[in-house]
Amino acid sequence: MIKYILILIIASNILNAKWYVTIEEDEMVGTKSCNAISEKVFSTKSMDFPYKNTQSYMVYTITEKGGESFAFKFTKGPNIVDEGYRKGQRYANRRVKFDDSIKRYEMFRERAGKEIFVDIYFLGKDYLPNMKKSSTLLTEFKWYRQGLVYFKHDISGFNDAYTQARQKCLK
Repeated sequence: MIKYILILIIASNILNAKWYVTIEEDEMVGTKSCNAISEKVFSTKSMDFPYKNTQSYMVYTITEKGGESFAFKFTKGPNIVDEGYRKGQRYANRRVKFDDSIKRYEMFRERAGKEIFVDIYFLGKDYLPNMKKSSTLLTEFKWYRQGLVYFKHDISGFNDAYTQARQKCLK
């Protein structure tokens, strides 16, 4: 009986996990990075072709030297129309809602990049602390021929995944 209860507890923890941690090793240069990765979500309202069924997920990365990044990634390339250009990168000041608090953060990406990074070093120093203390995140993107598109993420497990990623890489 105890064996079955233990299996049930382990299985429910796996099924309830909204985040998981991966380790990437670059054998060429001998470096390591760790990622806390969220589950994939669809936009709050369905998009039309060719963006239908596009999903978003978030990735927090830390290197063994302590370098950090935070990005939104998509299953199909994002076709964002409100971006400016600076030093070869696209950037925009986007609205983000942590639980009930709306804030603006500068986000950027490479020219044809499928990932949009959040500035967590300069203007966005409070981004990761907000991620750790909040349970939901709603992000707004102005998508070509779709208007404003929103992705709502459950971030309640971010703090644990963040801690695990840091522990695995910063040894």
